[in-house]
Amino acid sequence: MRHGTEELPEGTRRPAEDERPRWVLVGIAGVLSFVAMLDMNIVNVSLADIAHDLRVSPSMAQWTVLGYQLAVVALLLPAGRWLDLSGGGRARGCVRRS
Repeated sequence: MRHGTEELPEGTRRPAEDERPRWVLVGIAGVLSFVAMLDMNIVNVSLADIAHDLRVSPSMAQWTVLGYQLAVVALLLPAGRWLDLSGGGRARGCVRRS
Protein backbone atom coordinates (compact mmCIF):
# COMPACT_ATOMS: atom_id res chain seq x y z
CA MET A 1 0.00 0.00 0.00
CA ARG A 2 1.49 3.35 -0.98
CA HIS A 3 0.64 6.81 0.40
CA GLY A 4 2.56 9.64 -1.21
CA THR A 5 6.30 9.06 -0.86
CA GLU A 6 6.04 6.90 2.26
CA GLU A 7 5.45 3.17 1.93
CA LEU A 8 3.53 1.46 4.74
CA PRO A 9 3.57 -2.28 5.49
CA GLU A 10 0.45 -4.23 4.58
CA GLY A 11 -2.21 -4.12 7.28
CA THR A 12 -1.19 -0.74 8.71
CA ARG A 13 -3.02 2.54 8.51
CA ARG A 14 -2.26 6.18 8.95
CA PRO A 15 -3.91 7.32 12.22
CA ALA A 16 -4.79 10.77 10.91
CA GLU A 17 -6.76 9.25 8.03
CA ASP A 18 -8.64 6.40 9.67
CA GLU A 19 -8.99 6.98 13.42
CA ARG A 20 -11.60 9.71 13.33
CA PRO A 21 -14.29 7.77 11.42
CA ARG A 22 -13.69 4.75 13.68
CA TRP A 23 -14.23 6.84 16.81
CA VAL A 24 -17.39 8.29 15.32
CA LEU A 25 -18.70 4.72 14.90
CA VAL A 26 -17.70 3.88 18.47
CA GLY A 27 -19.54 6.97 19.69
CA ILE A 28 -22.66 6.10 17.72
CA ALA A 29 -22.58 2.52 19.02
CA GLY A 30 -22.21 3.84 22.58
CA VAL A 31 -25.15 6.20 22.23
CA LEU A 32 -27.32 3.45 20.73
CA SER A 33 -26.40 1.06 23.55
CA PHE A 34 -27.24 3.73 26.11
CA VAL A 35 -30.62 4.43 24.49
CA ALA A 36 -31.43 0.70 24.36
CA MET A 37 -30.60 0.25 28.06
CA LEU A 38 -32.55 3.39 28.97
CA ASP A 39 -35.53 2.06 27.03
CA MET A 40 -35.33 -1.26 28.89
CA ASN A 41 -35.23 0.53 32.24
CA ILE A 42 -38.22 2.69 31.35
CA VAL A 43 -40.24 -0.36 30.32
CA ASN A 44 -39.29 -2.22 33.51
CA VAL A 45 -40.35 0.72 35.68
CA SER A 46 -43.72 0.92 33.96
CA LEU A 47 -44.24 -2.87 33.88
CA ALA A 48 -47.07 -2.84 36.44
CA ASP A 49 -49.00 -0.19 34.49
CA ILE A 50 -48.47 -2.09 31.23
CA ALA A 51 -49.83 -5.29 32.79
CA HIS A 52 -52.83 -3.44 34.22
CA ASP A 53 -53.65 -1.66 30.93
CA LEU A 54 -53.37 -4.86 28.88
CA ARG A 55 -55.31 -6.86 31.49
CA VAL A 56 -52.65 -9.55 31.81
CA SER A 57 -50.82 -10.90 34.82
CA PRO A 58 -47.58 -9.18 35.82
CA SER A 59 -45.64 -12.37 35.03
CA MET A 60 -47.03 -12.44 31.47
CA ALA A 61 -46.07 -8.79 30.96
CA GLN A 62 -42.62 -9.55 32.30
CA TRP A 63 -42.15 -12.41 29.80
CA THR A 64 -43.12 -10.05 26.98
CA VAL A 65 -40.56 -7.49 28.11
CA LEU A 66 -37.91 -10.21 28.51
CA GLY A 67 -38.55 -11.33 24.92
CA TYR A 68 -38.03 -7.75 23.74
CA GLN A 69 -34.84 -7.42 25.77
CA LEU A 70 -33.51 -10.71 24.44
CA ALA A 71 -33.93 -9.46 20.87
CA VAL A 72 -32.09 -6.21 21.66
CA VAL A 73 -29.22 -8.00 23.41
CA ALA A 74 -28.98 -10.56 20.58
CA LEU A 75 -28.44 -7.70 18.12
CA LEU A 76 -25.53 -6.31 20.15
CA LEU A 77 -23.21 -9.14 19.08
CA PRO A 78 -23.60 -8.60 15.31
CA ALA A 79 -23.35 -4.84 15.88
CA GLY A 80 -20.05 -5.34 17.70
CA ARG A 81 -18.74 -7.53 14.91
CA TRP A 82 -19.74 -4.91 12.34
CA LEU A 83 -17.90 -2.27 14.35
CA ASP A 84 -14.79 -4.48 14.49
CA LEU A 85 -14.85 -5.06 10.74
CA SER A 86 -15.32 -1.38 10.00
CA GLY A 87 -12.10 -0.61 11.88
CA GLY A 88 -9.78 -1.79 9.13
CA GLY A 89 -9.34 -5.45 9.92
CA ARG A 90 -8.13 -5.42 13.50
CA ALA A 91 -10.65 -8.11 14.44
CA ARG A 92 -9.01 -10.53 12.02
CA GLY A 93 -5.69 -10.48 13.87
CA CYS A 94 -3.95 -7.60 12.11
CA VAL A 95 -1.68 -5.65 14.41
CA ARG A 96 -0.62 -2.08 13.80
CA ARG A 97 3.09 -1.74 13.21
CA SER A 98 4.77 1.56 13.92
